[in-house]
Amino acid sequence: MKTLIVTSMGALMLASTGISGGDVVHADSANATNLQKGTDFATMHYQLSASEDISKFAEFESIQAHIDTEKWTANVMEDNPYKRVILFSDEKGIPQYKSIYVKETTRHKLIDFHKGLLVNKVLDESAANGEQNKDNDSNEHTDTDEDKDDTANEDQDKENNATEDQDVDDFVEFDMVEEQTDIDDDQWQVVEDNDHKRVMIGSNEEGQNQFKSIFIKETNRLKVIDFNGGLVYNGILEDAEDSDSQEDQTVEEESVEIDDFVEFDIVEEQTGVDEDNMKVVENNPYKRVLLITNENGQQQFKSIFVKETNRLKIIDFQNGLLFNEVIDG
Repeated sequence: MKTLIVTSMGALMLASTGISGGDVVHADSANATNLQKGTDFATMHYQLSASEDISKFAEFESIQAHIDTEKWTANVMEDNPYKRVILFSDEKGIPQYKSIYVKETTRHKLIDFHKGLLVNKVLDESAANGEQNKDNDSNEHTDTDEDKDDTANEDQDKENNATEDQDVDDFVEFDMVEEQTDIDDDQWQVVEDNDHKRVMIGSNEEGQNQFKSIFIKETNRLKVIDFNGGLVYNGILEDAEDSDSQEDQTVEEESVEIDDFVEFDIVEEQTGVDEDNMKVVENNPYKRVLLITNENGQQQFKSIFVKETNRLKIIDFQNGLLFNEVIDG
């Protein structure tokens, strides 16, 4: 706010002395550029610092359950008909937490910039409906330029929302990404997803960014980059298909003899569960996924067999990764 005050006073002084914007540019173009930058920053800072009562928001209780909202300064960075983004900063203005609320699906995410994802869940719809009713009562108005801008950006916002709601392990490139990095889906965050490419960031258990994946959709080229070691993978996923095609090719459990799969013996050996408690949930030219339940029908294990490399992973839902090796075909 101090920047805004100083800039405004400077503008008044310039006006009082009769010095025009053009005179400033001709006299010292560098100073004029700095003045313009300072003005833009001050305007932006003023907009982000506008007083906002976040307690009325549907996601407030979810936020408050995980962080002390009184301790941090809350800035509403974005609030449109589709989503709301709030940053929580310390007394030095350094962001510590980020809240993302998708209004259409009532999904709330809360991210700790040091520890990673804290919340990722769909909230009670009654809370969202309560907020919507308040907005309808207090914000009835005719179309403005801002409304028109929101309408123009509707397709992009919906695309972003769809990405936030989609599980990363559904992406065609994820199995290769997971194989190259040994980081599971809970530790990956989509930072960009458009018609051209998808970019994800993978963090370690401490929440530190460790890997970056870039998937070019038109060519099916995947790059995986280790922030410490450089490029670890750069290839074309020849069997990569969109999720709809993969769903169409999923093999039904009753039409498959599970004990004929090349990975079956190892899966049975590692889990101690026979084929009657195994279910095929995905089987396409790229990978095969089995879900394994105990005698009570509770899901206990998951196996992922990557056909191109013959790599088999077995995950214990209670204890994590159980097996991760290339097996004989």
